[in-house]
Amino acid sequence: MLSAVTDVMVLGDAPDFGGLKVTQVTAPAGEAPLAARVCAEITRLAPTPPLIVIAVGDQAVLLPAVALAQRAARRQVLAYVLIDPEYPAVSEGWPDARVHVLGSSGVELRTAELRGWETGPVTGLRDLIAEISALQ
Repeated sequence: MLSAVTDVMVLGDAPDFGGLKVTQVTAPAGEAPLAARVCAEITRLAPTPPLIVIAVGDQAVLLPAVALAQRAARRQVLAYVLIDPEYPAVSEGWPDARVHVLGSSGVELRTAELRGWETGPVTGLRDLIAEISALQ
């Protein structure tokens, strides 16, 4: 945890966080849609807002549903960080916070740039989390 008031929630298998404490969100088994199970698990974990939500690869498509669940629970999200993502749909309700897209070598970031999202290399993850946390 970067500070007493920032929880970092990670959807998917993320790279090394350089010693930062993060909470890995693993959807429980079940017949409900994956997004519903992920949202239920975040609720069960009861993170302390404001949150930084990190989604890796195809888990990024779950972010609009996760954002809706966080708003319903009245948990503020400081930022979303997408790592090597499958891009989620943009809607009227999402994104509701800053979005950063980090790509490994060869990952296409042009879509993120066209959406006005900040981009960078995955190697800058620790510094980015510290920067976002300091903005609260």
